[in-house]
Amino acid sequence: MTTIALDPLLDLREAPAAGGSPWAYDTRAHRYRDLRSGRFLSATAMVELRDDFLERRRADIALVTDRLLAGDLPTAAWYAAMRWEIAQTTIVQYAFGRGGRSQLTDQDRRTIAELIGEQEARLFRFALEVEAGELSARQIAARAQLYVDSATRAYERGQAAAFRVVLPAYPGDGSTLCRARCKCHWALEDDELVVRATWTLGSAEHCETCLDRAARWAPLVLFKTGGGG
Repeated sequence: MTTIALDPLLDLREAPAAGGSPWAYDTRAHRYRDLRSGRFLSATAMVELRDDFLERRRADIALVTDRLLAGDLPTAAWYAAMRWEIAQTTIVQYAFGRGGRSQLTDQDRRTIAELIGEQEARLFRFALEVEAGELSARQIAARAQLYVDSATRAYERGQAAAFRVVLPAYPGDGSTLCRARCKCHWALEDDELVVRATWTLGSAEHCETCLDRAARWAPLVLFKTGGGG
C-alpha cells in the first residue's frame, strides 16, 4: 500500500520550489507525476489511494455514528455531520480521479453536485427513519458506512471524465450485487480516438455481477466524447 496522501495530489501547482505540491497531473498519460523524480504514480497505486482514503472516512463515520447511538449526539447534528462527510468524500474522490482540483470543469462540478445530491436525498430519508426509531443500532451503523463506500463511484466518474468517456456502469454505483461495497475498478487505456476500458476485479470477494462484467468488458471499446465531465 502506498503511503502517499491524497492532499498533495489534489492541490496541484507549478512546482515544489514554489511551495506547492510535488505532483502534477499529466493529461496525456492520465497519471500523476512526481516533479522531483519524474516518476509516474501507477494505476494500481491510484486505486490503493482511492480505497485507503475511504477506509479513513469509514473510521470518521463510525465515530460520529457511535456518538449518535450512545445518545451523545442528536439526530439533527448527526445528519449534519454525515452531510459534510458525504460532500467532502465525494469531492475528494472525484477530483482525485479527474486529475486534481485544477482539472475540474463546470461540467465536472455539476456532476459532483449531482452525486452529492443523490446521496443527501437518501441520507435525509435515513435520518427520518433513525429519528422515528425504526432501525436497530446495528442497522444504523451498517447503513451509515454505505454512504462512504458509494464514493468509489465518484472516483470512477472522475477518471472517466479525464479520459473523456461515459461508461455503462461504475463500481460503487449500486448496480452490482455487492452494491456500494464494490472493490472493482475500471482500467482505462487511451488509444487516440478510442478508450479501451476493462472492468477489473478488486481484492475483495467478487459477486456474480462483477465476475460477469470482468468477462464481458475486457475490454469495452468506447469513442471519446467532445469534452471532459
